[in-house]
Amino acid sequence: MYKHCPTCGFYSSDPETGDCPTCSTPLRLTMLPPSGEAAENVEIPEIDPALLAPRCESMELPAPVRFGQVVGGCFFFMFVTRWGVRVLSVMIGGNAVETGAQAAYVLACTGLIYVLASLIGGGVAGACSVNWVPQGIGVGIGVFALPILLMFFLIPESLPLFFLGILLTTPLTVLGAYLGHKVVRPSQFFS
Repeated sequence: MYKHCPTCGFYSSDPETGDCPTCSTPLRLTMLPPSGEAAENVEIPEIDPALLAPRCESMELPAPVRFGQVVGGCFFFMFVTRWGVRVLSVMIGGNAVETGAQAAYVLACTGLIYVLASLIGGGVAGACSVNWVPQGIGVGIGVFALPILLMFFLIPESLPLFFLGILLTTPLTVLGAYLGHKVVRPSQFFS
């Protein structure tokens, strides 16, 4: 490494030299060789391409944020299913189902609401998470436990359909967490 005098242009390759011997000005470090001389070849080591890849894919969100995502996914599921079924009830004119076709339509629409709510609720929990499995399991437990807890206060009309709905929507929330993990990657926000 060279040292350079900015006043008189003196160069020294001795690292112990502190002041210029001709004008007594403090020498400055420089990476450039003296004027008129060729620079030394510097050997650059080969860089592993994996080191150049963005490391945000392996960056995990803090535990409180992940817990908040799970709670948000459960809340979203409960909100969409409760309000979706109420809106459907208003659309068909109350709770009166008169024909078999209307009953099939209501059952299909209710099933679709539950499927979408569980996929989107799981997606909320799995978004931006590197490890989506605990997120999906957390929302799955919430989607399984919350309706059972609410069952003690609001008794469902049909217990077999109630439990069938819970057993079908719980795995769908785990699938939703996987899809949320795939669609909303951490690298989209932490790059």
